[in-house]
Amino acid sequence: MTNARLWIGFLLAFYMIVGRWSLARINDEFETNYYLQPRLWAVIALAAVVLIDQSSARWRKARRNPDRPRMGALTAAMIAYFVYLIITASWAPDSEMAEKKAFDQVLSAAVAGLVFLAFRGDNAESRRTEFWKGFAILAGLLALASLVGTQSERFRALGGGPNTFGRNMGLMVLSGLYLSRVYRTKILWSIWWLTAAVGVLLVLLSGSRGAMLSLAVSASVFQVIDRQPLSKKVVLFAAASLVGAAIVTQTEIGVRAQEMFVGRVLHLTVEQQHTSGRAEIWAESFRIGMESPIFGAGLNAVQAEIMRYPHNIFLEAFGEGGLVGLALLLLVLFLGGIRLVRIRRRLNTATVAAFVHTLVAAQFSGNMFDSRGVFLLLMLGIIPTSLQATVKKGKRATAGALQSPHVGSSLAGTVSAQAAWPIAARETLSAEAANRH
Repeated sequence: MTNARLWIGFLLAFYMIVGRWSLARINDEFETNYYLQPRLWAVIALAAVVLIDQSSARWRKARRNPDRPRMGALTAAMIAYFVYLIITASWAPDSEMAEKKAFDQVLSAAVAGLVFLAFRGDNAESRRTEFWKGFAILAGLLALASLVGTQSERFRALGGGPNTFGRNMGLMVLSGLYLSRVYRTKILWSIWWLTAAVGVLLVLLSGSRGAMLSLAVSASVFQVIDRQPLSKKVVLFAAASLVGAAIVTQTEIGVRAQEMFVGRVLHLTVEQQHTSGRAEIWAESFRIGMESPIFGAGLNAVQAEIMRYPHNIFLEAFGEGGLVGLALLLLVLFLGGIRLVRIRRRLNTATVAAFVHTLVAAQFSGNMFDSRGVFLLLMLGIIPTSLQATVKKGKRATAGALQSPHVGSSLAGTVSAQAAWPIAARETLSAEAANRH
């Protein structure tokens, strides 16, 4: 269903970009109760759409398709990881803080299951496109809000932090690259490349060093795994470099982005070696994990003790879930990596690069729910592409068989033999009956 495809993509994009945001971020008078959080209603709406879509006749037909990708192991590993984190709340040092984070994990587990259900059908590729369209639109609105309402030196929007804003703008860059491959008319192609260019500027203006590094790594991955001819890559890279240099040196906002990069990266990081306390936070997170190395100190234990996020997805898994939690997280990434290797000739470049972007960002900023893109984009990069690769491979093999003269003659001979067999059998039986009489 077209409407289901559109709504599934949009709701996933909204869930991805809204995060833990609520109206309390822009006005302290609003409460932060669970039922007032937009992410909850996004997941509820997504569940309703997916279940309605699942009950349709087309969905039942798609479920019987033997060529659908087998992603049960990856989904089960994800859900097991989130469920285990919820269980660790039972021995967490602060039950109230653990309850809030358990709510995050419930939503994450639900989305993992819903994505698996929603993207098993034959139209998975179009649903992924709707996700990127929805994300580009929402990120564009967020970018506009930052340009209009930013009062601080580092860009942010609607009460959110600059690190989260920078990470989302990096994903907006990759959404532009994805959609430029889908919509190739000159006007739309130009719009999506402009979207990517604005995203790069806003990543710099956010001042988030983690977002800058994530975008640099993901852009490099995009170039490496992209199956475009090398000559075309060189031309596009040269053109993007020239346009970027012109914007950075000749426009007011470009000069401001250049100054932000120099101040945050060259001066603050390289010269002063300032890490915003990340080294101390990581050391404390590791220490807390080593106190209960097998099962961890419990959900949200790191923040309860040092009043800061671990700002590293692996240290967070180890500190709060111990070696068991870390092993489950690594299992998720291992299973995802295996699938990516198996479909390496059918990878969707922008989506895989977006997964890398969120994975790198998860090493420097935010908590587990802020890293939800790692899990969501891993599934979006694997499930639709696996389905597309399977379907195309089957069609190509069938077409090749029909076009091959040897196979064609063999098939013709087989069909002729099968057609002639009943006639010969009937003649033999008739002769035997005549002899008996």
